[in-house]
Amino acid sequence: MILAQHQSIAADRINRVEYHAGPRPPVVWPVRVGMVPHLASAFQARTGLRDRIDQAQIGRTSVVLFGGGGVGKSQLAAAFAHRALADGTEVVVW
Repeated sequence: MILAQHQSIAADRINRVEYHAGPRPPVVWPVRVGMVPHLASAFQARTGLRDRIDQAQIGRTSVVLFGGGGVGKSQLAAAFAHRALADGTEVVVW
């Protein structure tokens, strides 16, 4: 093993570098990447719009919501993320 805290090492003298990591902890499901926001206390479910999104999602892995600022896209997406986690989705990326 080569330790170089206060010394310089000539790169042409190193033939092999090994990295030994400790054991990895087990994966805890579901995996959440990022923080899904809590739903606002005045969240409106918009069942008609949710039904349209459900239909658009059939056979796809993602759906894009777009529109003007402040119309509730993030809250609607958060509701879907929370529902996906409750339904057993293994990975949610926010």
